[in-house]
Amino acid sequence: MNARLSLVGVLFCLYALAACSHHGSVLPPVMPAQEHRRLQSGAQSDQYSTTILNDGPAAYYRLDDSGTTTAADSSGNNLNGTIGASVTTGAAGLLTSVSDAAMAFPGTQNAASTVNVAANGLLQPASAISLEAWIKFTANPATYAVVVGYGSDSFYAPYDLFFRAGNQLVAQFYLSSGVLEVPGPALKANTVYHIVSTFDGSTG
Repeated sequence: MNARLSLVGVLFCLYALAACSHHGSVLPPVMPAQEHRRLQSGAQSDQYSTTILNDGPAAYYRLDDSGTTTAADSSGNNLNGTIGASVTTGAAGLLTSVSDAAMAFPGTQNAASTVNVAANGLLQPASAISLEAWIKFTANPATYAVVVGYGSDSFYAPYDLFFRAGNQLVAQFYLSSGVLEVPGPALKANTVYHIVSTFDGSTG
């Protein structure tokens, strides 16, 4: 499968996304030196980023990149993404305590409207995984619009976050035994949300 991680806008700004696997034998921990290099490059240190990096994420995209076609992975694993031509960088951030910018996405699912990350074993955990993002959308998302997903839209993604009718957010995990869907709440437009989905190998 030509699987990939896609950060897909639903007419919203996605502030940052982290994909964590709690399967320590697969993912290397993020070392303090990596965080030091990240801070030396001009990024702002904040409690949220420190918390994420201390958890050793497989990938962490602050989406504050500008003047480049690359979305930097701050985890230290170098899983950088390609910013589509229709994605707007330098959008207003969603966290009042952090001065970082965000990215705004046009809400269509094609390469130009997403940030795409190439397939990598670090994004394919053997069991447990967590996804988290900060989002805000200005218009109601289409049914089945995807916030973030890993895999191909031609069939069920190994994992993703998508919308059902009525702005209901759903986490999906595609398992050997079938598809696990974890319904979340209905979300409102023009509201900042911190969304998290997690799967421990059996329960979502």
